[in-house]
Amino acid sequence: MASTDRIYECAQKLQQANKGGFHVFESEFREVLTGVKGDGRAKRMASQTIARYFVHFPSFTKEALNAILDLCEDDDLNIRKLAIMDLAKLSKDAPELLPKIVDVLSQLLQSDEPSELNVIENSLMSLFRRDGKGEEVRERALDFLLRKIKADGNALLNKEAEAILLQEIKGSLKNCTAEEFHMFMNILDQTSIPKMLSGQAQLLQLATLMADIDKPFDPEDTECVGKFVECAKTASKFLSSQVKGTDFCSYICLEILPQFHSIEDANAQSQILKILAECSQNTASLKEPLKATQNIFKKLLDYVPLPPADAAEKAGIETPDFEFTKVECLLSAYHNVGRESPEYLTGNPERLEDFKKRLTYFARCLKVYIKKLNDFLQQSGNKTKPEHALKALALKCTTNINTLILDLMRNTPIYKAKISLSWIEERKVPTKRPITAVTTGNGVQVNKKARKSFDTSEIRSKAKWQEKGGKVYTPPTGKFSSKHGQFDANGSNGGRRGGSGRGRGGRGRGRGRFRGRKSY
Repeated sequence: MASTDRIYECAQKLQQANKGGFHVFESEFREVLTGVKGDGRAKRMASQTIARYFVHFPSFTKEALNAILDLCEDDDLNIRKLAIMDLAKLSKDAPELLPKIVDVLSQLLQSDEPSELNVIENSLMSLFRRDGKGEEVRERALDFLLRKIKADGNALLNKEAEAILLQEIKGSLKNCTAEEFHMFMNILDQTSIPKMLSGQAQLLQLATLMADIDKPFDPEDTECVGKFVECAKTASKFLSSQVKGTDFCSYICLEILPQFHSIEDANAQSQILKILAECSQNTASLKEPLKATQNIFKKLLDYVPLPPADAAEKAGIETPDFEFTKVECLLSAYHNVGRESPEYLTGNPERLEDFKKRLTYFARCLKVYIKKLNDFLQQSGNKTKPEHALKALALKCTTNINTLILDLMRNTPIYKAKISLSWIEERKVPTKRPITAVTTGNGVQVNKKARKSFDTSEIRSKAKWQEKGGKVYTPPTGKFSSKHGQFDANGSNGGRRGGSGRGRGGRGRGRGRFRGRKSY
């Protein structure tokens, strides 16, 4: 391996070479490459010399890159930092190395050394500015940005910076891939934007733009189907009573359902129906509610058949192979959208009668299945079985269907029932910290945290208080009470802060001061 002095001599020769005469000094450059295995001084000089002159030796490009990469993993922190900076310089003269270098720098982000991380991040930023449009570089840049915001988002982004980030992402949606869209949404998810209603509405708008719902739906284009499903699933996360999914609901009802049978991917079909059910729960008035209702109804009939001829014998004995989740989706969507056009059923007695026949048969079969599910779930030995969770989910699904059927089976169908869709996990309500009662010197139990909300309706007078065994507060005597005058047990000296309030809903502190409050 070359020593420090020898590397210095080689560097001097390379510095004096003309642009066309570097090939004469290939042996010197080869010696410089061996310097990465020398001592600390040799490594530092070799790294700088390689980064400066490797462009003149294209036949040694691979060796030069590997030499710098070796130094990026050196035990000496200062050598690693120098090599990382020199590594970024290589791509300036050899753009073909840029994806490889960005990939290496991204992997080095796992370092625990703050000063080293700072050098890596600065090097990455310089590369991103150099070629931010390259596909691989864009991907690495987004990955870097996501990691950076996850780690230091609070320190890096204020409200103004978040607004700029949102606008930049919005402007990049036209040309982004599905993977980049996911990365964009993950980045925004690390900010405070999703925590505000206005931010949720903006993110819903981003998903709407990406979904291209202003264009016709092509069920035979797998990319088109997949893109819509992913964007709609992202949008559904932000739906609420104040952030509406009307556009997605209308698009599914009017554009997708008429061509639903042409979608070959069964999983995509299921996802679209789930999205429809979720959007319909948080939807404003649709542009064409009657047509939307009609399309949902027609698709629902595909999964809710008429009773067979021998239904009277088989009902309650066998459960047909129904697709319960799809029925839940479509029945819920019809229940939500159909309330805007109730005349679709009530205005056509034949349609209503046919529909009730189907629902009656379905409900009878459903009753049998629900009983089987309950029997299984109630057996303690089944709680540890893998299928227990699936059975519990099926029970929730079938119970939802039954609830909706009850509304629609009335003489005049109603649309009042509210359900929580079976596949959506309910948010856990945090439990309040238990409060322990404290026993005072008078033997009365009071609760300090609840003293402001005690109910005083039970005791309206001092007489009732004393009948319940309460003791009257006695103020301090001596020099501390001389200025307050004589205590009047009948309350003529004004109300007492905490005196008769103990145990009866007052302040209950007994601080021995009078503030003109009336006694009860």
